[in-house]
Amino acid sequence: MHKLAFFKVATDGIVAHVYEHALIRRMLIGLASRDLWYGLDYDYRGRTYGRVCMVELFLLSNAAQRRIVDLDWLQRDPIDRRVVQAAAEECGVELLQNIEYIGMEFFQAVYAVHAAPMRPLHLLGIEEWQEHSAADAILQRPGISYRQQRADAYTTKRFTISCPLMGGQVQQRVLALLLVELVGLACLQAVRRNYISYDLSGNRRHSSAHNVSYSVSLRFSRDSCPNSERLTHQLEWLMKNLHDSVEFRERILVVLQQDYQNERSMWLTYDDMFSLANTVVGANGWRAIAKPEVIRYLLSRITCTVE
Repeated sequence: MHKLAFFKVATDGIVAHVYEHALIRRMLIGLASRDLWYGLDYDYRGRTYGRVCMVELFLLSNAAQRRIVDLDWLQRDPIDRRVVQAAAEECGVELLQNIEYIGMEFFQAVYAVHAAPMRPLHLLGIEEWQEHSAADAILQRPGISYRQQRADAYTTKRFTISCPLMGGQVQQRVLALLLVELVGLACLQAVRRNYISYDLSGNRRHSSAHNVSYSVSLRFSRDSCPNSERLTHQLEWLMKNLHDSVEFRERILVVLQQDYQNERSMWLTYDDMFSLANTVVGANGWRAIAKPEVIRYLLSRITCTVE
């Protein structure tokens, strides 16, 4: 695993928070255009602390490390106004606030942060937290204004990716746990690209001798929330494309049979595997379990429910 990390300092917390969301959106689009999959090839983390926003990108696979040498490509072009608008709305859903007004002065403030150079995270000095600069405290500044919404202005959707198991084989169970998570993360990224939402995180995995699943809960503005039928249809279409994608299946094989060295390279750590399936699997174990026909069979059995 290889990590790329940087930070920037904005004029205030709300500019930093919106820029963090906008940059993550740009980064995910760029990674997808390089045929890299969330959870399989990379993990990421974005954080805002007062005026400081930071982004960490973890390159998990050899393919990701070959294709992503640095993060300079995130800054080569101006950031799109529509991306900033979507990021500002996404921050509002996170904080249960609705945008009353957003104008050019705010966009210019975000553009200024984007134009500033990325600084390696290890160069961060001391940035004292100030209440007036906090992302969740300052909700009005020149160019933008948020207003608190009633709780019923938002709604939560949860989708669950499940795979029924046959015969109770522990090898199949562990591999299915990994596959439902990878499919679930691909679905999560698709939803976040297409809708303004906020990932509520929480405990997502479930495992029994007969079924494994991975659940994702998202908060939406009630005005922009897709209905369950439409979201189910979209996710089922994506899942079919993943099942039919030779590259997706081959990447899983490469990661498990060649790239995997230790628990730090995988979403399922030794602790995860033991708590979910009462077993541990190392590099040699994954090489024995990960067979093309088994991966294709398990992907064909995966289903999705939305509630």
